[in-house]
Amino acid sequence: MMKCKEREKGFTLLTTAFSLIAMIGVLGLAIDVGRLYIAKSELQNFTDSASIAASIELDGTWAGIYRALAQVSSNPNKWDFVSPASG
Repeated sequence: MMKCKEREKGFTLLTTAFSLIAMIGVLGLAIDVGRLYIAKSELQNFTDSASIAASIELDGTWAGIYRALAQVSSNPNKWDFVSPASG
């Protein structure tokens, strides 16, 4: 009877170890997917605000195109992947 209990302890240890590895993997995947949604949202905000600001400047001339490009490059909504540049 004692031998059976010792074997069960080993099985519990293995099951716990495999479950812990799987849970850490799922947690890492959830964090990565969350960062992807945040990056997508930031990119969409930047694109929307830059296109609206640029379209206001367009008037069919080369000067309008240069003003539109200047508006895009001076857009305050910067896309930084939720991590400000260090330096």
